[in-house]
Amino acid sequence: MQFRNIAVLTGAGISAESGVPVFRSEDGLWENHRVEDVATYMGFEANKTLVHDFYNNMRESLKTKEPNPAHRALADLEQYVTANGGNFTLITQNIDDLHERGGSKNIIHMHGELNSLLCERCGKRIEFHERSTTQSVCPHCNSKAMRPDIVWFGEMPYQMDTIESVLLNCDLFISIGTSGVVYPAAGFVSICHRMRKPTIEFNLEPSAVRSQFDKAFYGKAGTTLPAFVGYLKEHDALPDTLNWSHHCMVRQGPPWACPKFVPCPSHGHGPNHGMPCHAMQRLAISYSQAVRSQASEQSPITRPWIQPCRLITCWWAHQQ
Repeated sequence: MQFRNIAVLTGAGISAESGVPVFRSEDGLWENHRVEDVATYMGFEANKTLVHDFYNNMRESLKTKEPNPAHRALADLEQYVTANGGNFTLITQNIDDLHERGGSKNIIHMHGELNSLLCERCGKRIEFHERSTTQSVCPHCNSKAMRPDIVWFGEMPYQMDTIESVLLNCDLFISIGTSGVVYPAAGFVSICHRMRKPTIEFNLEPSAVRSQFDKAFYGKAGTTLPAFVGYLKEHDALPDTLNWSHHCMVRQGPPWACPKFVPCPSHGHGPNHGMPCHAMQRLAISYSQAVRSQASEQSPITRPWIQPCRLITCWWAHQQ
């Protein structure tokens, strides 16, 4: 196995595909609150009830969210690496538990966890899934000094020594759904890049540190990441491009990610005609509209030997 020590960094982008709001919106607010009010210790001191309620509401909302194919692809990669004697570490800036529910095991929550409280008196962290208040009691020291276990602005992220060791010893660094503007996480790729370790970015668009990555794949992580993991497991090498039709192993994914895709028997073109993910999504919409309009018998969408999940790009080729 070529890559025996893999380090992965994930940011808000991977959870956004499951419906989790990104940290900060375009208007500078987080869930309609000023970041200074709910993500700084000064804000907590000013209004502890507001901050407790803010994270309580986030905790309740999280219960309605589910892991997406990208989360499951990372769990699949971890299982593959560890089964072959390697080491896999998932470093996440996210405070949700979607990685855990997606099947990942070795996770570092560098910015804390939503389902956890921190005692300001004794420093203990406790797993917590209900609603907290200023009267919540620490089970270790019995003090009413509990706060959300979140690393706020101006505070030191968790396990930085362990993270540094992981980065120095990895032989592949993967970043998924990060903006590249929040430090220290934004600097992780630079550490690996300076040591000539392969670095890969998965994102909707280039991040602020794109120049530090050797390869980049743009599109929804729920589509690109399963394709990448499938290729890596099959070839023990890094792909230059991704063929979503052939390598997406997540059967719950969209039709164009079907692992059983075959070229159209009428023209024999390749599975996705070199089209990027966003183009395939538009094609899916067009295909669905064509089906609803009951296309003629001459259209490949009505031919019985082609299953629906295999024929989106075939249908597209016939429309040209």
